[in-house]
Amino acid sequence: MMRPTRAESTAPSGVIASFAAGFSLLLAAPLPMLIPVATDALLLTGPRVSPTSLAAPIADAVAQAPNADPAITEFITAWANDGNLLAIVGWFVPSLVAGLDAVGIEGFPRAAAWSPDPGAALLVILGAILAAVLLVMLYKTLAARVAAESTLLGDRLIYHVGRNALHYLAFLALMLLAGLVLIVPSGILIAVLQIVGIDLTPLITFVLSTLVIVGAVLFAFVAEAIAANNLGPIAAIRSSIKVVTGSVGQTIGLLIISWLVLATTPQVVARFDGGVVGIAIAVLIYAFVAAGVAVARMIFYRERAGAPLPPSRSETA
Repeated sequence: MMRPTRAESTAPSGVIASFAAGFSLLLAAPLPMLIPVATDALLLTGPRVSPTSLAAPIADAVAQAPNADPAITEFITAWANDGNLLAIVGWFVPSLVAGLDAVGIEGFPRAAAWSPDPGAALLVILGAILAAVLLVMLYKTLAARVAAESTLLGDRLIYHVGRNALHYLAFLALMLLAGLVLIVPSGILIAVLQIVGIDLTPLITFVLSTLVIVGAVLFAFVAEAIAANNLGPIAAIRSSIKVVTGSVGQTIGLLIISWLVLATTPQVVARFDGGVVGIAIAVLIYAFVAAGVAVARMIFYRERAGAPLPPSRSETA
């Protein structure tokens, strides 16, 4: 049975229907898969940049702090010894390798690590973030075009990706500013109250954690709004909030399923890590799943955002 055209569809697709449509459209236009594949190829075969010069002093400072949690110190120390600053790209773009320990994968011996000084390490982090933002906006823009069944390449793709990347950077800067506005006064308040013998750390931590979770849900479609509708950061925030508050239950369902799929798939496909062919199959499977989820999220957003879709390939033929 053929999927109804946008003109024939009056009600937004449900969660399951969005996933079904997303994977169906991706089969016909799999180009977005190249972004996760390229990211994993970089992390598997590219250089490794050690965060030791930055992470080791942080681990020492945390270890010397009163009531320090040893688990946190061990985590930072392990990252200092085995981490790769280039894996920051995998924090933005779906990546199988960034979510797994790539050490010892057969056929991909661990590359010798470059340990830059703190200044150079900060520059690497900045470069990795900029590259990640460009890649994630290319990924999201392609997913938006797949969801809209429009032409993937052409139509000033590079221009749109660059503009969307600037908008997404602005959004990240706003989130960083908001985090500082919340964390710094809260830290000062906790310190002052502890001086007078009042410990509200658990309560303040709970409030901040709740705000982070609520914000993560309300802003869940900011990247989709930027990529699909070419919105600036403030307009994208408003659009995301509109979509979420208009379909709270379905949004939560979509986010939970997306998280479960992306979190469990690496554990399943990791069983294919028997050599170059096995890991290549695993990377391709994960890229397909991740891109399908991205297109499904885009369909879910676009059908609820109230913005006109660009002409489809069939409409322009």
